Amino acid sequence: MANELLLGTIDNDPPWINELVTFLVNTKDKNVINKYKKLFRDLYLDYLREGMQPKIAIEKAKNVVMHFKI
Repeated sequence: MANELLLGTIDNDPPWINELVTFLVNTKDKNVINKYKKLFRDLYLDYLREGMQPKIAIEKAKNVVMHFKI
């Protein structure tokens, strides 16, 4: 069920994705924010598919996104 929410449109993202990306990105540009949300969501799901536990997958995805922080 969690994967279904994450695989949907941006409107289906759980609130914690929006909060995480808001802290990481210092811009009001919706296109940039959506780009980072997609990167975070894709990385998180990839890590889950690789067998990582959700908390570890979130941390790893967050660390990768932070390296691309603007």
